[in-house]
Amino acid sequence: MVKKRVAYSVDTKNKAVEMKLQGYTTKQVMQELNIKNETQVETWFRWYKNGETHRFHQQVGKQYSYEKG
Repeated sequence: MVKKRVAYSVDTKNKAVEMKLQGYTTKQVMQELNIKNETQVETWFRWYKNGETHRFHQQVGKQYSYEKG
C-alpha cells in the first residue's frame, strides 16, 4: 500500500498556526481542518515560530532550498 502525499494550501497552514496560537490543541486543529498527520501541524507551527513561513509555499516532499539554485 502506497500512501499518497497530501498537499495542503497555504491558507490551511496559516489557519492551523492561528488556531494553535489561540490555544487549540493539535488534535482539535486536525479535526477542524481535516488534517491527517499530527506531525504536520507541529512542523508548520515550528516553522512559524522560527520565522520560516516562506516554507509554507514549498512543494510536498521537497526540501526547501532558500535562495539556492
